[in-house]
Amino acid sequence: KAAVATYVDDVVIPTYQDMYNKVTALNTAVQKLSTSSSDNDVANAADAWVAARKPWEKSEAFLYGPADLNKLDPSLDSWPLDKGGIDAILQSGNWEDAVGGDVDDGDDAPADAPQNLRGFHTAEYLLFNEGDARDIADYTNNMKIYLQKVVTRMLSDVTNMHKGWTT
Repeated sequence: KAAVATYVDDVVIPTYQDMYNKVTALNTAVQKLSTSSSDNDVANAADAWVAARKPWEKSEAFLYGPADLNKLDPSLDSWPLDKGGIDAILQSGNWEDAVGGDVDDGDDAPADAPQNLRGFHTAEYLLFNEGDARDIADYTNNMKIYLQKVVTRMLSDVTNMHKGWTT
């Protein structure tokens, strides 16, 4: 019992807290990027994505409990990326197909919504081009909106994962 308590208190919860903090920072950077015309803001958002990805990778050692029961793992990290589906959403602007109908909080996507249209890999696709941060000139208004909605959903998912262990 003591070993489990130590594991949860010293490994699981701090990892999810770190991820929550870093996805919050990513969300802040993406919100700034959404109104920006600066390559520096794209680079800052890309750096924030890399920082947020690190605790996610660590957490993959314990993707049971809330991550599994609430299907938060595939919502955050489905692979392979559906590039065609993402491009179709960028064209149509139908964000509900990927992140949910209430795009302000991003936590109510339809039950059958493809999870590989959101999460870390979709944000990565929208932030990077061939491994480097995109140029601000690459961004369409729909790309900025979709990125905002994806990261908002990520923050909701990470919040729920953290709360699942702490409450």
